[in-house]
Amino acid sequence: LSVTQYNTMPHFIFAGYVAHENQILAQSETPRTPKGVANMLQQLLAKLPRHDSKMSYAHDDEVFHVEVQNLFVFVCVADNATGPRVPFAFLNELRENFYKKYSKPGQSYPDPDNLKGCSDFKPGITKLLKYYNENPEADLIGKVKDQVAEVTGIMVENIDKLIQRGERIEDLHDRTEVLAEQSKTFRSQARTLKRRQRCFGLCTCCPCCK
Repeated sequence: LSVTQYNTMPHFIFAGYVAHENQILAQSETPRTPKGVANMLQQLLAKLPRHDSKMSYAHDDEVFHVEVQNLFVFVCVADNATGPRVPFAFLNELRENFYKKYSKPGQSYPDPDNLKGCSDFKPGITKLLKYYNENPEADLIGKVKDQVAEVTGIMVENIDKLIQRGERIEDLHDRTEVLAEQSKTFRSQARTLKRRQRCFGLCTCCPCCK
């Protein structure tokens, strides 16, 4: 498809990347990929958590959609109007294809100590980009529909604020979990107190309790 035809698509994924921790192993970028995306990704990789997770980060009119699994990082950059469903379906298929190609028999994912040659995965990324970008019905395929529930709760954070903050996302995640647990405890204590107050009210109204 020409660039003009691409512009009529309801969604567009500019580029796809596979990394292990901070090291980019393979990548493919379409001609429409905004300048500076690779540099921004390198900064983002240094901030990402090491636990399995899915995240989205906005930068100007682009959104970096990220899936981390087993210390492997799968990233695609899409335009802001695309939404999360198609990009995360793309990442899911990208991860499956990468694992299938580079995992040894009996392994569920590639050996991190033997990642030489992964750069030849570029044609695989290019092929997947072509499929998702040239298929007008990509937003309706089964794999995308399966992503709806998974991506509903994913928040889009501003990537510039993330980098300026100087903290790892994992540290923030741990802190959020602590706050969530504290909030849960507070709600539990509030319910217990409310029950006791209700009970006390009943007792004071009963003649035998006076």
